[in-house]
Amino acid sequence: MKKILIRLLVSLAIFIGLDLLVGIFLIPESFASFRTGHYYYHHGLLPSQDAQAAWGALIYPVHTNSMGMMDSAAYRLKKQTDNRRILVLGDSHSEGVGVPYPHTFSGRLARILEPHGIEVINASAISYSQKIEYLKAEYLIGKKGLEVDEILVPVDISDI
Repeated sequence: MKKILIRLLVSLAIFIGLDLLVGIFLIPESFASFRTGHYYYHHGLLPSQDAQAAWGALIYPVHTNSMGMMDSAAYRLKKQTDNRRILVLGDSHSEGVGVPYPHTFSGRLARILEPHGIEVINASAISYSQKIEYLKAEYLIGKKGLEVDEILVPVDISDI
């Protein structure tokens, strides 16, 4: 009985060791490490992140600014600005899932409007609904003191 117990314990130790090694070397890193839950508006993005995301087999860079918004780079976003500012709120399409930020709707809009002194900031995230968009705008403007001149909420058929 003692030999059986020792063999069982050794087999279990080998199994646990191999499982650990396989997990370390074969399981890819999380491509959602920049996402987080939020107490006020359910979920969003972590601030100041330089990460990678995956959409199917496509891996693309993700950057969030200091307020947890998709952006071209991780930087400190000022709450107040002398420029005109548009806040974009939406779901995965507006976030730009599967697309590097410069090629997203918000990234292209920012590039077009920047020479005219208009700043575009993208507070969108995957699976946002109108209720979450409202709560996030209320949080950013009312609780965080973010100044915006306009809020743009692109709506698509899945929002119905």
